[in-house]
Amino acid sequence: RRVLFRSVTLATCWPTGVEWLETQRFLRIVCVLAVVSTFLFAGALAAHIGAAPLASSMSPTGWGPLIDTAHGKAALLRLVFTAATGWVVLRPERAIDPSFRLQAIGLPAIAVVTMGFDRPDYGLIEWFGGIVHAITVSLWFGGLALMVRVVLAGKGDDETTSAVRLYSRWSTPVLWGAVASGVLQLF
Repeated sequence: RRVLFRSVTLATCWPTGVEWLETQRFLRIVCVLAVVSTFLFAGALAAHIGAAPLASSMSPTGWGPLIDTAHGKAALLRLVFTAATGWVVLRPERAIDPSFRLQAIGLPAIAVVTMGFDRPDYGLIEWFGGIVHAITVSLWFGGLALMVRVVLAGKGDDETTSAVRLYSRWSTPVLWGAVASGVLQLF
C-alpha cells in the first residue's frame, strides 16, 4: 500500500523525483516487500479460513478457501493489484505522465481499498471506515517514508525543499482523516 502513495507523493509533490536513482531503487525494494508480505498474508488467511496448516497454505494451490469469503477475495485482489504496481515501479515516470497517471495511481489504490474488507464481521460503516483509514494512512505514511528515505537524504536544493513543503501542506489533513476514521472504527 505504500507504493500507491509514494506514487501520489511523486505525482503531486515531487515530479522530478522519478529521475533519481535513489527513488527508483527505493520504490523497487518497497514493491518487492509489498508483494512478498501480501503473498504471505494471503497464505496465512487461507490457513485460517480453511483450518489448514500454515505450511500447506503457503502454496497458491491451497488458497481455495479464500474464494469462499469476501475478505478472502479481497486478499486475493490485493495480491493481484499489489503485484500489478510493479508496472509503475519499473518505470516511475508513469506516475507523473498524464496519459498513465490514472493507471499508475489506480492500480495500487485498488490494492489499498481492499484493506477495508479485511474482517468478515464488518458492515457498511466499518467497510467505509476501513477504506478511508487505509487510504489516509497510506497517503500519510507512504509519503512520509518517501520524504525521509529519499527527499531528505538528497542534495537539499530548492526542488527537495519544495517537495517537503508541498507534502507538509496535505499531510496534516490526511493525518486528521486517519485519526477520524480510526476513531470511527474503534466505535
